[in-house]
Amino acid sequence: MQDGRKGDFQLSLTEETLPDAIFVHGDDGRLVAVNRQACTLTGYSREELLRMAVVDIEMDYDAIAAQAKWRAMPADAVGKLSGHHRRKDGTLVPVEIHVGVQQEGDGRIYVGVVRDISERLRQEAELREARERLLALEKERRERAEGALEATLERYRAVFDHCLVAIVVARVSDGAIVEVNDAFVAISGYNREEVLGKTTQELDLWGDPEDRVRFLQRVGAGESVTDLVTRFRRKDGEIRKTMITGKVVRIGTESFMVGQVADTVALSDAKAALVRERKLVQAIVDHSPNGLLMLAEDGRNIWHNARLEELLEYPPGLLRPGVALEDVVRFNHARGDYGGETYEQAFERTKALQHAKAPVRYARHARGGTRMLEVEVIPMPGLGHLVSYADVTERRLHEQKLESLVEARTDELRRSLLELELARDAALAASRAKSVFLTNMGHELRTPLNGILGMALLLKRTGLSDRQEDLLAKIEQSGRKLTDLLVEILDLSQLETGGLPLASEAFHLTALRAAILDRFEARVAQKQLGFGFDIAEDFAGLNLRADALRLEQVLAILVDNAIKFTEAGGVSVAATVAESRPGSLTARFEVKDTGIGIAPEQGAKLFQAFQQLDDGATRRYGGTGMGLAIAKRLAALMGGDMGYASEPGRGSTFWFTARLGTGEFGDR
Repeated sequence: MQDGRKGDFQLSLTEETLPDAIFVHGDDGRLVAVNRQACTLTGYSREELLRMAVVDIEMDYDAIAAQAKWRAMPADAVGKLSGHHRRKDGTLVPVEIHVGVQQEGDGRIYVGVVRDISERLRQEAELREARERLLALEKERRERAEGALEATLERYRAVFDHCLVAIVVARVSDGAIVEVNDAFVAISGYNREEVLGKTTQELDLWGDPEDRVRFLQRVGAGESVTDLVTRFRRKDGEIRKTMITGKVVRIGTESFMVGQVADTVALSDAKAALVRERKLVQAIVDHSPNGLLMLAEDGRNIWHNARLEELLEYPPGLLRPGVALEDVVRFNHARGDYGGETYEQAFERTKALQHAKAPVRYARHARGGTRMLEVEVIPMPGLGHLVSYADVTERRLHEQKLESLVEARTDELRRSLLELELARDAALAASRAKSVFLTNMGHELRTPLNGILGMALLLKRTGLSDRQEDLLAKIEQSGRKLTDLLVEILDLSQLETGGLPLASEAFHLTALRAAILDRFEARVAQKQLGFGFDIAEDFAGLNLRADALRLEQVLAILVDNAIKFTEAGGVSVAATVAESRPGSLTARFEVKDTGIGIAPEQGAKLFQAFQQLDDGATRRYGGTGMGLAIAKRLAALMGGDMGYASEPGRGSTFWFTARLGTGEFGDR
């Protein structure tokens, strides 16, 4: 290097084959030699590295600080530092660097041995993560164990405190009481603070001190005392007869005596109550109308009542405790209880009853005749199955009787329905015949009637006297009324038989209004009534399509009735659009009058054919009662409906709706 032959600086074969990268540079930081691993670490070729300085590859390199540090190092010393090398592709590699310094004349040679510590750092990170996970798991396990221990202690404390038997725990070493439960507090009269730390002798709990000595001797010898009856002294001095039980147990490194104190009077009362309850249950079970059988999980008999033996006609001793189910089925099969079933079939069916979701009925062939039994199996978890046998023979006979009655009643209803259908068909046929008859008669009557009216018209032109003209006018008036009556009869007949077709023609409401006003102008003038026909603005100019003649007929019927029953005031007609759709609309027409009105109880007759509100109305106002019936049916035929609102003495409003087509007159 002193001679300026930096390019000739060579590393030894050993240095070339080392697993770590070697970088050699002088005081100026420029590299003068590198090994093969240095090229692998940085991604540069040897030629590229020898044209570079340390600052080009060390990410954390501070030239001034580094030179000062290097110069401060004594010759032949070795330093260690960590940092990052920047590879040719820009990535950073964590490295550990050992730097050796050698003095060469006025300058120094620095040899850096660089190791890639990426894998070591990764392993250290994984180790830290594993250690943290382990610590977290250990913490969780510890917390879970502590929680479980705390829960267990709480459960034991709850059981201990709420136990109905008085419990006292004392140290064997000094006899001091360390714990008592609520039942002990209740039976002794002391509170917990008064007894803790004291002995039973100090509290004077033993009514007979000799019993205390015998008790301690027995438990001290390792015996479990369960039958010591002695006197127990309460805090208030009351003496009670009690039963003492006790045993020495070891907890950790210390021994404790666990004793129980039971009031024998209370025990006696509880035992007597239990005996009474058992007798009561037994009496209920014995007098039950059902046979009851308790089976263990393996199908063996545990218990049964007397009704079961009576119901199944079993001999005494057959249902002894422990008898197997197959033995009982074999006995039943041998005496013919199952009819033609084989023993295997009967046994499998009987076993299947244990899993039945609902009561199962089967026929038992008994000596007194076939009986119908209903068997219900009730699972008793941990005990087995309770089987209930009920004799439902009488109930089944009653059910069969009811079924027969229902079937007979059903047949009767079926016959009645058939008769009603025949009657309905006959009525419909009669109605059609009536309608056909009315149609034929109408046509038959119209021909001579038209002849009469025609002859009257010709006779009128022959020159008659005033008397003759008056008589002829009455003939014409009667003929026209008769013609109108025939038209109504024919319309009603056609409507009932569905034979009235509707035309489709173009019209304007203004033409309909003019026709109605012209038709009734003379009548309203004669009665001096007001009369008007209003059309809504959005309705007046529309081009409409429907059967204009039938529409006018419905309106004429309503207006005619309004004028007929109105003596003062007026009659008005209004036309509005109730609903509009593309190509069609629903029109609503209302006819209001100030006439006599209609009572609520009379409304049911309004739209029935040949019906008047009352006989007086018929005599006073006339009419056949067919008009409103025809009008309502025509409204329905035109896709609408009809109704009214009225108040007696204040007039009525009749309305109807009809579906009308819209558009140009040329549209179809």
